[in-house]
Amino acid sequence: MIMPDQNQNPLDHEDKTEEALENKSNEQENVSASNENNQNIVKEEKEAPTAKSNEEVKEVAKAPEAKEVSEADKAVTSENSNEERPAEGNNDEENEKTSTPSISARLKDTDFSTYTEEKMVATLRLLIEEADLTKIKELVDRLQATFYRRYNQEKNKERTKFIEEGGKPEEFTYSSLYEEQFKGLLAKYRDKKAEYNKKLEAEKQKNLERKYEIIEGIKNLINKQESLSETFKEFHALQDEWKSIGLVPLSNVNELWRNYHFHVENFYDYIRINKELRDLDFKKNLEIKTKLLEEAKSLVDEPSVKKSFDRLQKLHNKWKETGPVKRELREELWLEFKEASKAIHKKHQEYFVKLKSEQKENLAKKEILCEKAEALLTPMPTSNKQWNKVASIVKELQEEWKTIGFAPKKQNQAIYDRFRKACDTFFQAKRDAHKAQREEFKQNMAKKIQLCEMAEAVMDSEDWNMTTDYLIELQKQWKEVGPVQYKYSQKLWDRFRTACDRFFDRRSGKVEAASEEQQKENLEKKQAIIQKIEDFNVDESENALKELQQLQTEFHATGYVPIDEKKSVTTSFDKAVKGKLEKLEITEEEMQLQQYMGKYTAIIQEPDGENRVVKERLRLANKVKQIENNIVVWGNNIGFFNNSSNAEKLIAEVEQNISEAKEELKTYYQKLRFLDKLLQ
Repeated sequence: MIMPDQNQNPLDHEDKTEEALENKSNEQENVSASNENNQNIVKEEKEAPTAKSNEEVKEVAKAPEAKEVSEADKAVTSENSNEERPAEGNNDEENEKTSTPSISARLKDTDFSTYTEEKMVATLRLLIEEADLTKIKELVDRLQATFYRRYNQEKNKERTKFIEEGGKPEEFTYSSLYEEQFKGLLAKYRDKKAEYNKKLEAEKQKNLERKYEIIEGIKNLINKQESLSETFKEFHALQDEWKSIGLVPLSNVNELWRNYHFHVENFYDYIRINKELRDLDFKKNLEIKTKLLEEAKSLVDEPSVKKSFDRLQKLHNKWKETGPVKRELREELWLEFKEASKAIHKKHQEYFVKLKSEQKENLAKKEILCEKAEALLTPMPTSNKQWNKVASIVKELQEEWKTIGFAPKKQNQAIYDRFRKACDTFFQAKRDAHKAQREEFKQNMAKKIQLCEMAEAVMDSEDWNMTTDYLIELQKQWKEVGPVQYKYSQKLWDRFRTACDRFFDRRSGKVEAASEEQQKENLEKKQAIIQKIEDFNVDESENALKELQQLQTEFHATGYVPIDEKKSVTTSFDKAVKGKLEKLEITEEEMQLQQYMGKYTAIIQEPDGENRVVKERLRLANKVKQIENNIVVWGNNIGFFNNSSNAEKLIAEVEQNISEAKEELKTYYQKLRFLDKLLQ
């Protein structure tokens, strides 16, 4: 039995009664904690029952209330996290103020994105070798994320360069000396951490045994035969030792806390303690819990949701470690602390709800980019200009992709793989097309160089008839050879044309030497043809159009006229032909086509006529290819307008352009068929 201090008055009956009522049961206060989704609300653990013997304590431990793990009990598990227990006592705080900051403290707010890979490797090595493992987890995680973000950027950059230069994605390899060093340091860090955790588990077991010894010590205080002041000092010593002991195994946390609080409450309820000492202890506990309450309230203004939530867990642990306050203040104080905790939990929950919503929006945006990238795969471009234009669009989609945040975790990798597949498919097709085109260009270039050499070999020939036929044949072969690289195309054509023109110009000079008498005779013939056209009655002929075309051919086949009469006779001829075509009720387009056909029917008869016809055909073929490419691009663009606010107007304009281009192509196709027939 505990005896009162000799220098103090014994408690009278009224004091004992008052003390017994106030200390009958100490309401257990517990913390709330989040579950796996950080969304559980604060619950108050049921009041622990009192017991007066070891047998009663065991029965309490067996009771359903002791077995049930409440949400408040879950909060206790934060004690067994890998975070270091907060420093206790003023002396520790003063030591921290005067001591040199640790490396982890110095690097706490460092922006590792400004570091080079070499510096990041050195920093990680320094952290592992010199820093406290319990304080560097966040630093190592940030350092690892920054390093591999940089590493992946460089890897993707090299991969893109490799693919654009013709490499196959599956053959791409990439290695980095710093990455190997960084990976090795991470493995060393994990090994040291595993060794630390192994030692920590052994230490937890020792801590558990010591805490049970402290519980036994508190339980035995009731039966000690010594002064109250000495007993109370010993009680506080046991409490301080309890707080100084580190972590215990997670599976024993709840039962350990119940036993500890049960016997602490039992001590306050049944020991004949000095009332002044007890009130002083209550006052000290009230000061501590008031500070914890104020800090919990201030966490609402913390901008970092994670920091505020983690700090709240530590405040709950300190709250549980702190003894009781006066009975009349217990409920009110606990409810205030619980309400402050709820505000943090609500903010934490809202943050994750918002994050989930943003990730869904990001997924929708990325799905649109995937659809756009996939739409570019059909049909594939057919020219370099188209390939480059579509490649620019794909790169723009890739840049836009980088500006969008993460999608939900379950879909994030799948949506990335879908987009990556569309991009890879396009660039692989582009490489294949360019490879085939380069081979074709190489063969075509060899053929055209050979044709240039053949033309140059006869450009000074004076065997006019034979050389003319020979060069015409070379021009036909040139027409059949496909394109070459753009930078060589014009040079080769100029070389070939120069050789041909040299011969035909020399030949034309010989023809132009015709006498003035011949030119006057040609003028009379052309005027006679014009008169025939004017006198021609289209209504009396069954083949009026054919006969008119024959007269046009005769006109153009007639030789040169005096230069001062050339414009006059040409104007009269065009006027006469147009008048007859109008009487035949031919449309403007048909009339232009007939005049075109008449013009080149005559040109082909001239000495260098076939050369001029070949040039015209090349011009038309290039024009046709350009229009066909425009139609393909316009068709592809229609797919991009679906998400636009004025989609209908834009689509209508594009469809009108396509329709007009197709009509224009019909005329060009007719002209090309006509020229091909002339060149046969």
